[in-house]
Amino acid sequence: MRTLTLPIRFKVPAAVIGLSLVIALAVEGMGYVALRGIAVADALRRLDQAQTDLAEDIQGWSQGLDSTAISLASNPTIAKGLGQLKSALVDLGDDPLAALVEAYVTLNPHPEAERWKMDKAAAQGGYHFRHAALHKYLSTVVAEAGLQDVFLITPEGDILYSYAKHADFATNLL
Repeated sequence: MRTLTLPIRFKVPAAVIGLSLVIALAVEGMGYVALRGIAVADALRRLDQAQTDLAEDIQGWSQGLDSTAISLASNPTIAKGLGQLKSALVDLGDDPLAALVEAYVTLNPHPEAERWKMDKAAAQGGYHFRHAALHKYLSTVVAEAGLQDVFLITPEGDILYSYAKHADFATNLL
């Protein structure tokens, strides 16, 4: 058997090239690990900032909603309207809340998502006229404040007005 031996003039360049490749691969690997760490840290920082921004937006929205609710609750038009609705319940019979559900939910010609379009039920009675007047006013409030619904609730827990007229209208919260 004959062994192949390379002259030194080939061994040195081959060793230098091999060592250079090993060093290049090591440097590339360390660069990848470092760059990956920087990218992950940046992504986490941006995610944290987005979370902070969202929390601030929600807090601002909540404070705006609180001030809108306080403003509406202290509005004399709203207070007077709720009182008028409450006193007009006598026109609706023995079970006025059931009569309201029938008039504004069951017999409402609009689909559920559009029940707010009904400002006055076809039934007779002072409640319905007062409801129509309040509904026109509160439609503006809902649009300006970006709300989906507004409730007028008696101290006894009866929901006597709902802008959207969902299933919770004319129920008792207690």
